[in-house]
Parts: sequence; structure tokens; C-alpha cells
Amino acid sequence: GRSSEYETFWFEFLGPLQELIGNGIADRTFVIAGNHDVDRKQNPHFDRVEMAATNSHCFDASSEGQTLRQMLMPRFKAFADSDYTTVNGAFGSETGSFATTIDIHGCKVGIVGINTAWLCKDDEDERKLTPGKSLLEHALGKLADAKLRIVLGHHPLDWLIPAEQKSIKSLLGQ
Repeated sequence: GRSSEYETFWFEFLGPLQELIGNGIADRTFVIAGNHDVDRKQNPHFDRVEMAATNSHCFDASSEGQTLRQMLMPRFKAFADSDYTTVNGAFGSETGSFATTIDIHGCKVGIVGINTAWLCKDDEDERKLTPGKSLLEHALGKLADAKLRIVLGHHPLDWLIPAEQKSIKSLLGQ
């Protein structure tokens, strides 16, 4: 997750690949954060249990949620600064995710990007992570007209907080 690694990825790999593929593929390229995109030296002492508590508004798609998530954003600075996609800045926004619809041969395809790495902290992250159920619901709500919906996230669902797994799986099943 170093700036120089993102530069290499974008300018030596993805940029040339996009140019080779052509056909507007750059507008249909999306990235999401993972655990290696987190600078764990930034704000390492946050309380992930408190932030993910059911009474917390940290992962609400609201200005309050955005404010509460601000302490996590420095951890994703290199990732955010190196996002050259059309949805750059989405994870730092009020919605904390992105949702966009693209047309592929007359079929509306909805793409949602969620950040499952918000609460990545150490080598004990399994079953302690969340993309934010409210953030996911909000993003999926923007894709009502999509015939096909694709959700991009880094971690497997069983790495999410056990109390959230069933409801998030239900959302994704819809």
C-alpha cells in the first residue's frame, strides 16, 4: 500500500492494459481497498468493537457517519490518493462506498464497491470486519434499475463480524 507501489500498478500495469483493451474500459475499471491498503501506523488505537456496535452511527451513509469515519481515512490515504477511477473519493464520501450503473450491450449492470477493510487493524482481523451494513444498503438502493448487480469487496463474508453476517448475506441474496 505504498504510493510508489500504486504508481507502478497504475502506470506500468493497469494503464497499458486499459490502453490495449480500449473500448472505454478505463470508465469501467473499479478498485476497492483491502487489508494491504491500510497504513496500520495511522490511528492504530481505534476501538473497532465500539465503531461497529449496533448503536454506533460510524457506518451510516450520512454526514454524521462520514464524520465518525474520518479517523479511519488517514489509514487509506495512499490508496485514496492513487485511485484514478471514475469513482475516486467514494470511500471518503458520505456514502462510504460507490454504486454505479453501466450499460453493457443493452444490459444495465450495477457495480457496488464496499470497503471491507475499514476495521483492519492487525493479524487478528478475521470475524472483526464490516463494510457497514447501512453503507451497503444505501449503495444497493441506488441500483434498483440494474438487471445484474455486482458487489466488489475484498474480504470473504465469513471475515465479517458474526452478528452482521446473516443480515449482510441476506442483503446480498436479494
